[in-house]
Amino acid sequence: MRNAFWGARALSLMAPFVLSACLSSQGSAPSDTTTIDDLPPALTPCIQEPGSADEFVLDGSYRVETTDEVAALQPFHRITGDLVIESEDLTILVLPNLCTVEGDILVHKNTELVVALMGELRHVGGELRVYDNPKLGNLGVESLALVESDLTILGNEVLGPLSLRSLGLVGGDLWIGTNENLSGLSLKSLQAVSGTFRISGNDELTDVDLPILNEIGVSLSVSRNDKLEILNLDALTVPPATILVERNKAIREFHLSTLWEAESINISQNEKLIEVDLENLLVAENLRLFGNAELSSVNLKQLESVTNQLEIRSCPALHDYDFQNLKSLGSLYLNQQKADVLNFDSLVSVEQDFHLYHIDDLQQLSLPKLERAGSFAIYNAHGLAQINVPKLRIVNGLRIEDCLDMDRFDLPALETIDGNQLRIRDNIELVDFDLSSLTTYTGNWIAITRNPKLPQCKVDDLIEILMENNQQFSMDIDQNKYQLNCD
Repeated sequence: MRNAFWGARALSLMAPFVLSACLSSQGSAPSDTTTIDDLPPALTPCIQEPGSADEFVLDGSYRVETTDEVAALQPFHRITGDLVIESEDLTILVLPNLCTVEGDILVHKNTELVVALMGELRHVGGELRVYDNPKLGNLGVESLALVESDLTILGNEVLGPLSLRSLGLVGGDLWIGTNENLSGLSLKSLQAVSGTFRISGNDELTDVDLPILNEIGVSLSVSRNDKLEILNLDALTVPPATILVERNKAIREFHLSTLWEAESINISQNEKLIEVDLENLLVAENLRLFGNAELSSVNLKQLESVTNQLEIRSCPALHDYDFQNLKSLGSLYLNQQKADVLNFDSLVSVEQDFHLYHIDDLQQLSLPKLERAGSFAIYNAHGLAQINVPKLRIVNGLRIEDCLDMDRFDLPALETIDGNQLRIRDNIELVDFDLSSLTTYTGNWIAITRNPKLPQCKVDDLIEILMENNQQFSMDIDQNKYQLNCD
C-alpha cells in the first residue's frame, strides 16, 4: 500500500538510505554536511566500501532453507526482490549486513528456528511477516525504520520481549498477535500506521510503549491481552475510523485524551478497567462502553455529538455521567447502571431512541432543552421520583414503566406521539403526570395500567382527547386508582 498518507513520512524515514547512497558513490561526505556519526545509532545506515555497491546487492528474490544458504546471503546489504525463510531444520538465522529488502520478507513455518537476527535491517519495501515459528524466542529487528506494506508478527508461541524501537512508519497494517510469551513491546519511535493497528491475544504482554504514535489510518484493535495494564495513546491526533479495546483482563487505564473525533469507539468487557480518558472528544458516530465491571471514571465532558449510538451498559461501578456539552444524539441506551449524576443539560435532539433501562439511584431526570426525540422510554428506574422535559414536542413512542419510586412526570409541551407506543404502567407511586398538550397519537394501542395511585379520571381525560383527534385504538387502562372526577 503506497499512498499519500505516508509519502511525506516515508521521505523523512528514508533519509538515511539516501545518505548511504551518496556516501557510497562519492567516497566521503563533505565536512559541512551530516555524517554517519551525526545520526542516532538506530538510524545509522548500512555502508559499503566506496565503489563496491553492486557487489553487495542481490538482484531478484531469495529463499533460505539451510545454514549454507544463510551463509551465502550474509555479505549482502540489499535484496531487490523477496526474502523467504522457511525451513524444517534451520535453528539460527543471522543476517548481520542486510539493510534493505525491496520486496517482502517472510519468516514463517520454521519448526526449529530459535533466533532470527537482522540487526541492520532498516527498510522493507513490501511486507514483513513473521508467523508460525513455534520455537522462535528472539527476533532482532531493532533498527527497522520503515515497512511500506503490512507488518505482521503472529503465532510465535515462545517469542520474548520485542524491540521495534526504531520503527517510524508502517504503510499497511500492523498486527502483533497470539505470541503467547511476548511480555514487552517497544514501539517508541512509531508515528503512523496507515492501515489497521492490532494487538491481540498476547497472553503475557504487560507493556506497550507508544509515546509518539499520532496517526492510524483505518482502525485500532487491542483485545485479549490478559496482562496488559495501561494503554496510553495520548499522542494520537489523527483518528482511526474504529477503536476497539476489548477483553483485556488486567487493563486498568485507557488514555486517548488528544482525540477529538472518531467514527466508532467500543470499550467492552475489560474486567479491571477503572479509567477511560477521552477528555477532548467532540464528535463520534458510535460510542459503546459495555461490561467493564470496575469502570468508575469516564471523561466525556467535551462531547458535543454522537451521530448514531451512545450505549453504556453493564458497567456497575460507573455512577456519574457528565454530558454537559452534548447537544445531539442518534440514540441513547443507558442500561443496567447506577446513576448518581446524569447531566444532559445541553441536549436538544435525539433522532431515534432515548432509552434508560434498569437504572438505580437516579432521583430526578431533567432534560431542559430537549425538543425532539424518537422513542422516549424510561423502564425499571428504581429511585427515580420525577421526570421533567419541558420543551419536548414530538416523539415516536412514549414508555414510562416499572419506575417504582416515581410520583410524577412532566412533558407539558408534548403534542404528538407519531408511532405505536404509549405505555404508562407498573409505576406504584405515580400520582400525576403533565401531558397537557398531547392531542395526537397515531398508533393503535395504548396501555395505562397498574398504576395504583394514579387517578383513573386522569387517564380517562387523556383518552378522551386522543379519541377526538385520532383513529380508533385498542386500550388497556385498568388497575389504576378508582376516581371518577379529577376536578
